[in-house]
Amino acid sequence: MYVPNYIPAPLEVPHNVTQERYRVRLGFIRRVALLHLLSLLIVGGLSMLNLISVPVEASVLELALVLVALLIVRILMRGTKGDLLFSLALSPVLLLSVAILVRILNQTGWPVWGIGVGAGCATLYTLCCGRDFSFVGQFCLSLIASSVALAIVAIKLGMSTQDAAFLLGANAAYLFYLVYDSASLLARRRLGEELGAVIDLYRDVFNFFGYFVRVARHWRKHRIWARP
Repeated sequence: MYVPNYIPAPLEVPHNVTQERYRVRLGFIRRVALLHLLSLLIVGGLSMLNLISVPVEASVLELALVLVALLIVRILMRGTKGDLLFSLALSPVLLLSVAILVRILNQTGWPVWGIGVGAGCATLYTLCCGRDFSFVGQFCLSLIASSVALAIVAIKLGMSTQDAAFLLGANAAYLFYLVYDSASLLARRRLGEELGAVIDLYRDVFNFFGYFVRVARHWRKHRIWARP
């Protein structure tokens, strides 16, 4: 008798990174971490330019539309070269949209720049851990190192308790998302798709909502909560 799981199995593509040797997987993780950090540096650089000024709501909506477009591309072309090509074509718009939002948030007193410190520590861990890499270790050690660094900066800048709490909280939340999603996307990407994985780290924010849809469909299909 087959008894289905209460939650759907994670999405996978054939010949994904999880099926490779440990050294190969680690190389993929390191390349993705470096490229993601590079993308954040590009976003940070763009956010310092005199970009267009729009309300926060409009900036969030613009970014959401770009992410939805990227999500549709992945849904329609998952596991194909078209996914990577179309995603890369939209990536400049994605980075510019993120930079505009970051600039606005920083100007309005929300210090989101702190997540770059956490991402930098996470990348540094992947480069220095040798063959002892683990996602749990990446999260814990990066969180400790980045929290200490940000706390020192907050004190030096004389930030209020509220701003400092947001700075540390945003960094912790982003680190958790970054590490969790980096682990998850190994089953959805193949070798040579590192750039696609970096874009996934941006558009996967919508996976939180899509996951509940998948769970609901899974329950309906297998009649898990149906009365006997």
